[in-house]
Amino acid sequence: MRVESIVTSESKLRYLLVNDVGDPVEPVLKYLKYKDNTGAARNILRAYSYHLKLFFEYLEQEQLDYQNIGIDEMASFMRWLQNPYSNMKVSPISTVSSSRTARTINLVISAVISFYDYLMRHDD
Repeated sequence: MRVESIVTSESKLRYLLVNDVGDPVEPVLKYLKYKDNTGAARNILRAYSYHLKLFFEYLEQEQLDYQNIGIDEMASFMRWLQNPYSNMKVSPISTVSSSRTARTINLVISAVISFYDYLMRHDD
């Protein structure tokens, strides 16, 4: 997963989440286009792209489908964000602080919840 920057026909800089093959992640593409159409700032779009990138990396590691996520998977994602190694299979021997602050984790979770709110409203 990676975030690509693109230039629109109106010469605006926008962001796109692509998978390892280089194909756009379709639900995220639709969501970011929706956010752009509602007037979200460029920096907000960039932040949402990177936040959703983290979420889809987690889904990929845990072999989960974004359409079958419940509260338990979201709690596991939160623990994954707190893990400094971004991998649930790696456990530190000594105490290691998270590389993300609680505020950052809350912003990522808010972006994911907003993404699912969009999906629910569009019956996806």
